[in-house]
Amino acid sequence: MPIHTRLANAVVVGLLLVGGFGCTSVRVSSYVDPAYREATPPKRVVVLADLQDLAWRQSVERATAEELSRAGLEALLALEVAPPTRTWTQESLLEHLKAQGFEALVHVQLLTQGQRLESVPIETVTRVYEKGRPVQEIRTQTQGLEARQYAGLGLRLYALPGGNVLWMGSAFAQNHFSLSGFFTSPDYEQRYALRAAARRLARELGGLLRQSR
Repeated sequence: MPIHTRLANAVVVGLLLVGGFGCTSVRVSSYVDPAYREATPPKRVVVLADLQDLAWRQSVERATAEELSRAGLEALLALEVAPPTRTWTQESLLEHLKAQGFEALVHVQLLTQGQRLESVPIETVTRVYEKGRPVQEIRTQTQGLEARQYAGLGLRLYALPGGNVLWMGSAFAQNHFSLSGFFTSPDYEQRYALRAAARRLARELGGLLRQSR
């Protein structure tokens, strides 16, 4: 009498992989300097993510720049115009970017990052077979723990070359899925949360710049 058991939540993860996610919530807050409301919005900006991991930095800079480009700005990655192999002071960096024709610097900073354990339902399905045909199905409901990655980013818009802060915002993103061990890199979920926060912040800033024109 063969018995086959499977975990139903594995099917859910498979559907996430095939159908895409959209399973991250993001909370955003922002503040505009009153003097900036009367200023001419920048058209050419550079995005600098203050992250030690180069892969994460490139991922966040690219996500931010893509969203700003959708808002009609020319947005480039700092990795492409200010090599990280060089030593930059704040003054030398701002002067270098101004000389490259940039009107503003979009600075992204990591505020917080980690994971939370959440209780999730797990359904075990056991099928009993006789002579190759299923004769009984037993469903068992249990609770398990899964790690949910979260990340918080801060973003500031600096005018060049003076360095005055024109706009600032923060975003907190939390994933509502877990793909550990399902054909993804170890840091995939962390980067997904970071990119979600970066995109949401850039969308907020891009909308403001679009309205100011």
